[in-house]
Amino acid sequence: MLEEEAVEVVRHFDRVIDNAEAIAFVMDYIEQNDHMLNCAYDSVGLEGMKHFLAADSYPIMTDNITQQERELGVVLEDGFRQFLCRFYVEALSGILLEWMQDRTIRRREETIGYLLSISQVSIPAILRQFGTPVSGQAAEKEDSI
Repeated sequence: MLEEEAVEVVRHFDRVIDNAEAIAFVMDYIEQNDHMLNCAYDSVGLEGMKHFLAADSYPIMTDNITQQERELGVVLEDGFRQFLCRFYVEALSGILLEWMQDRTIRRREETIGYLLSISQVSIPAILRQFGTPVSGQAAEKEDSI
């Protein structure tokens, strides 16, 4: 049953452009399915729930990072991109599970704001620092500055 629910969540993600909307959608899902998710948490534990929240998020995060690579005119090594994707997905899953278990730790809007601030600043900075400029695009970007 959780796998079917995950597929529906991911189908919605495919239509979501805005990262704040995507995070809010997951938080809505958690709120609307609180009892079922907490029962599942009790049944499969932390790692099982991380898998549930993270498994289908990897392609979405990979697409997000790849899109930002294109926008910045850089490319990461595949292994580093996979590591970076896993890093952000695991962090997001952990934060959302923590929030699911105890919503008094921070307000919903605060959680969304923190997650967006961190990703909006850190991903481009990492790409600029560790990405290899793509010939042609990097030169065009420099000329437009």
